[in-house]
Amino acid sequence: MEDAYIAGLFDGEGSVGIYRVRLVGHKAYWAVQVSVSGTHRPMIEAVHAAIPGSRLQGDFRTADQRTPTKVYSVGHRRPIFRMQLCRQVEARMFLCRIRPYLIEKAEQVDIALAWLDGRLPGAVAERRCRKAKQFKFRNLKSAPSMTCGPKVGAKLTLTEAVDIRKRVTAGERQIDLAREYEVSSGIVHHIVVGNTYHETPRRKRRKSKQGQ
Repeated sequence: MEDAYIAGLFDGEGSVGIYRVRLVGHKAYWAVQVSVSGTHRPMIEAVHAAIPGSRLQGDFRTADQRTPTKVYSVGHRRPIFRMQLCRQVEARMFLCRIRPYLIEKAEQVDIALAWLDGRLPGAVAERRCRKAKQFKFRNLKSAPSMTCGPKVGAKLTLTEAVDIRKRVTAGERQIDLAREYEVSSGIVHHIVVGNTYHETPRRKRRKSKQGQ
């Protein structure tokens, strides 16, 4: 397996960090942890075979996975497999191999290598690596919202949405309009009930104080 291919997997499914390890009865110390995770076991096994000193783990999570819109129970999720490196020598060799091909996680790897080379103390490396993992979303305030109009890249324009609303009011079926505009019936339904594609922005209602 080529280093460029592994670097691509690491950019998307990999992780690197500097962590403070605390063991009962022992002095706390700093350690590096490098991993590549995925639900496709043959791919993770191939990465494991190509990296000396790595460990292969199967992570059968017992806790429910929560997202902003849904909670996925254990029975509805596939197991996660992980290739992991914890020893400094093997971790440094691996990171040096893939560093020339990295894009998304290049900054994180540079911080980890700086700690491994003794150029950064553990506390500083941990803080910088954690900060580098944070996603930076720009111009969120100026981005259009679905409650005030169509999103960037939306399949329908505001004029088409208004036309759909009028035609449904006139008696046409939502499923027929969905086929005509090549969108799902759910999109048409949300347009008709007023959840999306508003002609004018809706104002938020202020909660009335008790006793007034």
